[in-house]
Amino acid sequence: MTAELEWRRTWTPTLTSKPWRRINFSDHESLFFVKCNFQDNTYEICLTDLKNAWYEYVEEEDFKKRVEKLNPNMEAPVETLLEHIRTSMEDDKEGTKYAISFVRPLFSMGDGDGSKVLLTLSGLLEGVPFVWKFHLQSAHRDLFYDHMTKSLLTMVTELMRRQEELVQVIKSKDKEIEDYKTQGVRTSRKHIETAPFDETAFLNNMVNSQGFEDTATSFLEKVFTGPSDSGLRQLYRDIAVKQAWLERPTETKEDDEEENFAEDTFDNNMETAGDDISGAAQSFGDKRLPPSLMGEGWQRKSPAKSDGKQSTETTPVKDAEQMRREALERRLAEEEEKKEEKTKKKKKLGL
Repeated sequence: MTAELEWRRTWTPTLTSKPWRRINFSDHESLFFVKCNFQDNTYEICLTDLKNAWYEYVEEEDFKKRVEKLNPNMEAPVETLLEHIRTSMEDDKEGTKYAISFVRPLFSMGDGDGSKVLLTLSGLLEGVPFVWKFHLQSAHRDLFYDHMTKSLLTMVTELMRRQEELVQVIKSKDKEIEDYKTQGVRTSRKHIETAPFDETAFLNNMVNSQGFEDTATSFLEKVFTGPSDSGLRQLYRDIAVKQAWLERPTETKEDDEEENFAEDTFDNNMETAGDDISGAAQSFGDKRLPPSLMGEGWQRKSPAKSDGKQSTETTPVKDAEQMRREALERRLAEEEEKKEEKTKKKKKLGL
């Protein structure tokens, strides 16, 4: 979980993680859904009628040229214009109008119907009229699968899982209430007392309810509506981010595993060394690095000379220092072996 949190802090949101929202056109009655991803000087947008999908990606130079053509008197930084377009597309902005037109080919080749979409946004920017036109091309079918089909199926599966979890919570609450009743506890008001939860009866009631009929006839009016941080739109985003984490590059996963392995190995070595160290040796070793890490310029200050003979007897202090040095050397050797193995893997893969 810690690794995922660290990844989220550095991860840059993509178009896939942006939730759909319903967009209404003044000149078209059909239902359309749109999603956008804006960066500092680029944007990408996807539009769908739930049957086809259209897509556009624009970089800074093309954006500037289109601004000069559509708004020749507009003088504003690229970041300001992109932010205005983003807020106008991600939420219904007062005074903003949307229009759509299609260019359909006589013959269609490949994926999609080959049509092009001109989506026009018009409104005011700091009191000045501003117009923007998106030129969307028919998208590959994989895009529709990744952004709509796959996500919706995952959402249905997740909602089923949550329903099962809620049923278990309710049943646990029933057991708790029953335990209270056996101890003589009673509700203060009769009308708030409930019967034990019956899952089968509940599901039958849902199928035969008016709400089920309303959902079956007007689901398109309720899906992907409301604020971007609530309901199905938030669930869509949560699922997309989780999938991005699970599908991150394999090399990143290997690095995480190797890093965790190195940390565990070092900790184990230090624990083994620590088991054989006396209290006096521990207090000495905690405050000074071993000489092997101090560099060539470090010299041990010798005590006063006794008889000119060098003692070969070991002490707890020397044992502690030696064990710590060996533990660090083992760790460095293991890390070097891992680097060599990783380099060999990359060479085999042609990287």
